Amino acid sequence: MFYEYNFDRVENMGNLKAIFNIVFDDCFMVSNCEIRESTSGSLYALMPSVPTDKGASYIKLDVSKKNHILEEILKDYSLNQKKVCHKMPDKLQYTVSVNYIGSDRLKAFVNLSIGFVDISGIRILENKDGNIFVSMPGYKTDQVNKEGKAVFNYVANPVTKDFYNELNKNILSIYDNVCAKSEPDEINLLQKTIVEYTEMINNIYQEEIPQHISEFRTGNGDNLEYSCMCLAENIIAAYSMRESISVARDRIQELRSQLRRKGFIDEDYEKYDKLFEKIGNNEAPLSPSQKEAMLKSANKSM
Repeated sequence: MFYEYNFDRVENMGNLKAIFNIVFDDCFMVSNCEIRESTSGSLYALMPSVPTDKGASYIKLDVSKKNHILEEILKDYSLNQKKVCHKMPDKLQYTVSVNYIGSDRLKAFVNLSIGFVDISGIRILENKDGNIFVSMPGYKTDQVNKEGKAVFNYVANPVTKDFYNELNKNILSIYDNVCAKSEPDEINLLQKTIVEYTEMINNIYQEEIPQHISEFRTGNGDNLEYSCMCLAENIIAAYSMRESISVARDRIQELRSQLRRKGFIDEDYEKYDKLFEKIGNNEAPLSPSQKEAMLKSANKSM
């Protein structure tokens, strides 16, 4: 691995003496690092930070290499170097960890350790078209591009197309694995809700409603009002459960679509396609044979 940096010295900026970028193997860059002077006259180096809605995201030096790297940077600056390149015996390596969030737009926070820096504040987002993408830590400037859109400055990002594609692919692959452990829990819960509510609807239509109708037809004036109330309550309950089933089905399909977009398809989910076909979108209750087939399909997959 090799890394290089170039000092952009500044004047009349208080204790700020220079700004520099660190580039690893010509493929990944950490920007807006600073050289500052303390009140005692000693120099120190600062890694960049970016304020976010969850607090600041920081770029830190690997603890085991921090002192050595800082001493090297300050030494090169003091020697009035403009651009410096250092070689290290180990290859450029990086590790990724994903903290699953799963909200409407923010899907996860990502921590990246690359070279000798640890980077937080990387986010996995979903755009308005439903596509998942990796957002590197940065901030919006007052500038706009030719299309009139705000320009962002990134404090850490890939600088080659190949490494951009490699890093994104690996981050999203790890995210997929995390999703595979997180989102199916909700899917399983929703599927059980559908099965339970469908059973209850069948019971209402096949047992309770016929019973109340029979009581209404054969009863006297004393229990007619009660039978009507029970009949109405059962119809309302069945309607409410149908609505819940519809919402649950839509949410499952949304989650499964997200998993498909990210390349994760589990054969257990495919079994539920038949389950949905049997439930259908109509208002009629399931027949006993449909109910039995649906329950067998669900139980095999749960």
